[in-house]
Amino acid sequence: MTIVFDQISPVKGRIINWQLDSIQDNQIEINDEQKLLSGSEYRQMLFSLIEFILGDQMYLEWLSKGVLSSDMENHTIIVKSIEYPPLIIDPFGQIDQWIKDYYNVQTIYFDDESNHEIVMLIEQSFLSGSKIYIKNCNSLDSLVYPLAQWKSTSEKFQNTNLIIYCGRRLFCNPSFRFFIQTDFDSLDKVPPSLSLMTTSINCQYSVETLLDDLRQQVFQRVQPNYYQRKLSILHLILICQQRIQSIDSFLKLNSI
Repeated sequence: MTIVFDQISPVKGRIINWQLDSIQDNQIEINDEQKLLSGSEYRQMLFSLIEFILGDQMYLEWLSKGVLSSDMENHTIIVKSIEYPPLIIDPFGQIDQWIKDYYNVQTIYFDDESNHEIVMLIEQSFLSGSKIYIKNCNSLDSLVYPLAQWKSTSEKFQNTNLIIYCGRRLFCNPSFRFFIQTDFDSLDKVPPSLSLMTTSINCQYSVETLLDDLRQQVFQRVQPNYYQRKLSILHLILICQQRIQSIDSFLKLNSI
């Protein structure tokens, strides 16, 4: 097959004719069935990845508490978001309670508090190492941008415990963390300046995650005894694993 097209030359009235011969590459035919995963295969792969990222102990702990599959995905991203602060897109508020319970955060509302009060709360969190949950944040203003910049550069440079905030050089406690929640209901509406400096976490339901959560909730309501037995078995597995690790550590310390 030959492709022919004309290009107008800078010389007036002259047309250059080009011919390109298409190159026949030996392409490997891929079966469509090999490119797709079934729902059960995808869930198995997803939970294996979550277990690898979290570790066996935390993974079993969450399973023994009955954490839903969609929540486990979002929780994993939040816990392991080290380089950039989490930007939570949660129009239904389904993850608020988990953050408050898991991290014991102090909530800051941008709409209800003055800039002076926000600055004082953030500076106190710097020094004490507490966690703050910034809600209703729709842009990186002068109060949030220094936090995001410090978080994105703290893993690359030394003296990461020092931060310049509102013209003051402060010592930041290493345990300090912050989370951002926006009012936008989709990632497409988030400004690029905000999405580039954060790790976006979309907590909205998709069809697949909604079906998984409904299956677990239906099982919990229809068969509560079996559901509690399942959680008890997972809790026992967690206890056995912790004891095995403690025995292994004891043997390593007392080995000759």
